[in-house]
Amino acid sequence: MKGKPWLVLVLACTSVGLIVIAELAFQWDDWRVWRGAFPRAVDTGGLGLVRADVGGLGLHLARLLGQYLLGVLVLFAAPRPVRRMADLLESGGRQMLRYLAIGLLIAVLIAAVAVAAVLSMHTFPVPFLMVGVFFLIAIGGTVGLTYALGRAALRWGGVTDRTPLLSYALGALLLYALTQVPFLGPVVLLASWSIGVGVVIATRFGSGRPWTLAPLVEEGSA
Repeated sequence: MKGKPWLVLVLACTSVGLIVIAELAFQWDDWRVWRGAFPRAVDTGGLGLVRADVGGLGLHLARLLGQYLLGVLVLFAAPRPVRRMADLLESGGRQMLRYLAIGLLIAVLIAAVAVAAVLSMHTFPVPFLMVGVFFLIAIGGTVGLTYALGRAALRWGGVTDRTPLLSYALGALLLYALTQVPFLGPVVLLASWSIGVGVVIATRFGSGRPWTLAPLVEEGSA
């Protein structure tokens, strides 16, 4: 396909536009209630409302920057697992649905174990530990998903001179913008986290090796 870098630029500008429109048109702190077509028509002090909007956009920028820097740390810490997960995520929609199902199943299992663990004093701290582990796994998998999304977008635009940091930056912008869309955002966030957990578990933390009890069997037969 002939290179069309302007498509990538349009995609990035559209993502920024989604974030800006969502902040200016919706009250995110109140269950994302629609402010109306002309939010500044309400007499709320004019300048104060403008400052609130600017402050909200600044908060979005800080969140996006924080997510990007965290992702960069994961990229440098585990480049091969991230690439392996990204390659699998780009292999097709069926694989994506498979990872989504695995992630949701893991979340249900963790919730069930957490409920059972709370009933005993000896296992009471287990739910907090499991939630922490789930959170870390989700971060690693979401980084792979974000990198795959950005890399696919650059490839779609015919950009051949792409670096991992640029691919991840574009993916982070696209995914963050989708999570800010009213009513759709929470669904995208849940799906991305579930897919992230699913791909990490399915690839055994990005190693590509299958889950097996063979070492224990070999130990027992020795």
